[in-house]
Amino acid sequence: VNGSTQPYVGPWASYVWSNEKLTINAYVSGGYSRWKGHNKVEQSLFTDGGDLASHERDSSNYLSKNYNAGGFFSLDYEIDTSNSLNFWFSCWPSWGRSNGYTETKREEFLPDPLLTDYAESSSAYDRNFFANGGLYYMHKFDNKGHNLSVSVNGMGWGSANGGDIDRRFTDPIAYTHSFRQENSYSSIGAEGEIVYNRPYSENGEISVGYTVGYDPERQYLKTDSLVGEGWVNDVYRSYKANFTDLNNEAFFTLQHKFGGFTVKPGVRFVSELVSGKYPYTFPNDTTDYDFTKHFFSVRPSLHLSYRTKSMHNFKLSYTMRIASPSAEQLSKFPLYHMDNYSTGNPDLERIYTHSVEAGWTK
Repeated sequence: VNGSTQPYVGPWASYVWSNEKLTINAYVSGGYSRWKGHNKVEQSLFTDGGDLASHERDSSNYLSKNYNAGGFFSLDYEIDTSNSLNFWFSCWPSWGRSNGYTETKREEFLPDPLLTDYAESSSAYDRNFFANGGLYYMHKFDNKGHNLSVSVNGMGWGSANGGDIDRRFTDPIAYTHSFRQENSYSSIGAEGEIVYNRPYSENGEISVGYTVGYDPERQYLKTDSLVGEGWVNDVYRSYKANFTDLNNEAFFTLQHKFGGFTVKPGVRFVSELVSGKYPYTFPNDTTDYDFTKHFFSVRPSLHLSYRTKSMHNFKLSYTMRIASPSAEQLSKFPLYHMDNYSTGNPDLERIYTHSVEAGWTK
């Protein structure tokens, strides 16, 4: 059962200016929202044999206030009839505070009966930042599709949140656990691409390109528990991690028309290098959690289309897609939470998808 209200105010303004060679587009916006809600959840877990293993009831109330602001700017410049340039930049920060209260009652039946009853109150802050920008250049050798394009993109984002949490247990033992957390994520990545298109006849053209992308990510979590009158760092629930994802892709496509029939085969060669480093480990833990894993793949594709004189359009396509595991999914570093822990699997394999699509339009 869920219920919530969320009033939102979001003013904005935009501006566009252009002449024969230059176009400028600017946009700014801001926003405020207040989110208040209540929910109740009941869930049960059963064994493979159908026996009830546990039952949990949760009731929560929460209130948050959030603010956001940002803007977008782009510039399109036609240098001459053969060269054009495009630049863009956007930035979107947001921030807010929230308060919550949750009551949880959990009954464990297997292997031994156990009742856990506690209430949790929290007060937290949240700050987020996202920005991206890029530069795109195209040179036209002629007006028949012979061109070269180069693009460079950059992206940065960050998130920081934290707050104080109190857990007051009544069962099985009456006690209060007070702790505070600081959590942050950040990344500043870049991507570059070059694409060359060349018609080899009136009915066909080839395209070749190369893309490189670099995406580093930094994670930080600090947890302190109240012991007596002072705060003590919980070393098992605090960590730093540095992840890196480096991608290199080269691709080739060919397109040729035979009357109303068009065939477009292609192939993409992809190299992915994923790594993770942990500057700190647990006390007396000598495990090496750092890792590096390389993936290489060849991904073919084929697109067929046919247009009749009566304007019937038939399409058939095949695409091979591959999804590689992320650095967090590959990491065997254990992340300890208040109620459980999670860890990755360095032996995870990639997911292969063979997609076939067919269509008809008129």
